[in-house]
Order: sequence, then C-alpha cells, then structure tokens
Amino acid sequence: MNTTAPSPEKKPFSRYQSLLVLSLGFLLFGMALDFMLMPALSAMVLESMALSTEAFALILSLNSLAAGISAFALSLFADRIERKKLLLITYALFCVGLIGSALAPDYYTLIAARLATGISGGMIASLCFTLISEHFEEKQKGRAMGLIQIPFGIGQLAGLPLALYLAAEFQWQYAYAALALVAILAFFLALSLIRRSEVTQSPDSHFWQNWLAVFKTKRQQYCLANNFLLITADVAFMSFSSAYFIFNQGLEEADLALVFGLAGVASLAFGPLFGFWADRFGQGKIFSLSTLLGALVLIPLSLLSDLGLNSILILNSLLFCSVAGRTVSAGALSLMVPRPENRASFLSIDSALQRVAAGFGAALAGWILVQSEDNRMLNYPQLMLLILIIYGLSTWLFFIIQRRLKSEI
Repeated sequence: MNTTAPSPEKKPFSRYQSLLVLSLGFLLFGMALDFMLMPALSAMVLESMALSTEAFALILSLNSLAAGISAFALSLFADRIERKKLLLITYALFCVGLIGSALAPDYYTLIAARLATGISGGMIASLCFTLISEHFEEKQKGRAMGLIQIPFGIGQLAGLPLALYLAAEFQWQYAYAALALVAILAFFLALSLIRRSEVTQSPDSHFWQNWLAVFKTKRQQYCLANNFLLITADVAFMSFSSAYFIFNQGLEEADLALVFGLAGVASLAFGPLFGFWADRFGQGKIFSLSTLLGALVLIPLSLLSDLGLNSILILNSLLFCSVAGRTVSAGALSLMVPRPENRASFLSIDSALQRVAAGFGAALAGWILVQSEDNRMLNYPQLMLLILIIYGLSTWLFFIIQRRLKSEI
C-alpha cells in the first residue's frame, strides 16, 4: 500500500500574475544588464581611460554603495507609498543614469552617471521583489523567482554580447546608449501593465519602529547576512572577469561576446528549472548543490592559466548556472522570511545590503588583485580561497534560516 502523501498540485499563474512577471522581468533586464556590463567592459575601460584596478574598482564600489544607501532610505517609507508610483519614479532616474553613462566624456562624469544608476537600482530590485512577494503564494514563489531569472539569462545571451559587440566595433559608451533605449521601453511597458498596489502600512505608524522591527527576529538577521555573503562572493570574482579572461586565459576581446552569451544560455535554460526544482525538492537541496557546483568550477578557473576559449566557455557557463541556482533558492527563501506588515521594508534593507555587498566585493577584488607589467591579473588563487570560505558560511546560514522558519510555523 502506498502511504506517500500526494505532492501539492502546482497552481497556475493568473493572467495578471503572468503579465506582472513579464513587466518586472523587463525592468530587471535593464538593471541586470547594467550590473553585468561594467565588469564585462573592464578591459576596455581600463585601457581607454588609463585607469588602475583601484580606480576602476571605485567606479563599481560607488555604484553599489549608492544603491545600498538609497535602498536603506527606501526601507524607511517603502510600506507607506504606493508601489507602482515609486517604481516608475526610480526607474526614470535609472534611465537618466544610463544616458549619462553613454555620454560620459571622462572619469568623473562616468562616476556621477554610475551614482545615478546606483541610487535608482537600489530601489528597483526591492520594489520588484516586493510585488512578487505580495502577488504570489508560497508554492508559486519559487517559479516566480525562476522566471525572473530569465531576463538575466537573456541579458547575457543577447544583451551583453550585443553590447560588447557595439563596444568593440565603436567605443564602450555605445553599449550604454543601446541599454538606455531598452530601459526606456521597459519603463513604458511597466506604466501600462502594472496595477496600483495598496499601501500596507498606516501613515500614522512610526516608520523608525517599522524599520527597526526588521532586525528584531533572528531569521531576518540571518537572511540578511546570508544574502550579503552571496553577493560579496559572486561580485568579487566577476568584477575583473573580462580582464582575467583576456590577460590570464588567452582570450581575445572578440571572444567575450561568445563567453558571456553562452553563459546567458545556461542561465536562461536553468534559471526557471531551478525555481521549479526549489518548489518541488526543497530550496536547501538546490542551494547546496548549486554552491558545490560553484566551488568545483572556481578551483580550476582560478588556479590554472591559459586555459583557452573552449575551457573558459564550459567553466564560465557552469559558474553562471551555480549563481542562478543559489540566487533562485535564496531569493525564494527570502520572500518567506518577512512578515506582511514590514515586507517592503525588509526587502528594501535586503536590497540595500546586497548593493553594499556588491560594492564591498568589487573593492575586495580591487584590493586583492593587482596587474603585473604584462597586464596579467595576479592573486586570483587567494581570492578564490576567500570565496570558498564565504560559500561555506552562507550554506550554514541558509539551513539555520530554514530551521527557524519551520520552528515558527
């Protein structure tokens, strides 16, 4: 006799849920491509502006720190303002920052433009994830987070290779001009598709009390710490990835489009699958296996040099699969952690800390890595060892969060 309980039936998305995922995905496509583009252009920007690794890391760090500060500010009033209005205002500023990046004639103008995209980007992600948390049930969140990963995959598959092609054929600013056009289209799509949301917090409530409430429970503290570690590790390795592939692994600039394009195929194919598997088999299993895959890829990628194009294509694609699996499972878990009354505040703080983590990861890479006289990037094995330690800590935190969630049911 079969005593196994039947698995819960997968509830399909409503029409509005599908349109919401489409619209939010389009918004996040622009933000994701902006996040990936500057590290991918590292070799070109370093050469065209004659920058040191520290100066380039400062561009990445200031962008991320600005995003972190803005997301912290958003957490103070996110539950008191209608979501759609706030999302459209911040995305308009994001478009302005992209236009500024495309027109930047010098280093300091570029920093100003990157600050604008950082300030807006810190708010956009948390607002998008708040809308997902509010409009999808628990057994739908994994699939929703998996589908949201599709824009990241499309960005790598089509957007990033096209941007790199424009940068190689003309100059790197053309990549940002093309991205600005895409972001403007995403803005008008969101304007027409996303519905207005109800304000979840009373205007009479004291926003400082709501903000501090986010830090009162251990599970929320652990979740924030875990996501901080994840972003730090990923950004630290990828901040100088294109320079590393060219100067250490023997690739040409023209090869970068194929490298990141194939990584986009991997993310696009496996992102939704990871979301489905997280709902079906458990977020902890997917997170652990994805972390193990990332560790197994980082070791040869960091210790060996002159691997050539074919090996880099395989290893980099597997690395992005690992990132997709950890992002989907950790993101789905994060949506289950906050209480409804401070959901937007929690996700805003989470987004802020992730942006600060991105800045910290980029700065960490800039501190550890140095360029030799022949432009080779040195100290990648030391950076890899630090990332593996972070992987272990984040996996430990992930299971602590899950245990606390189960104990409070």
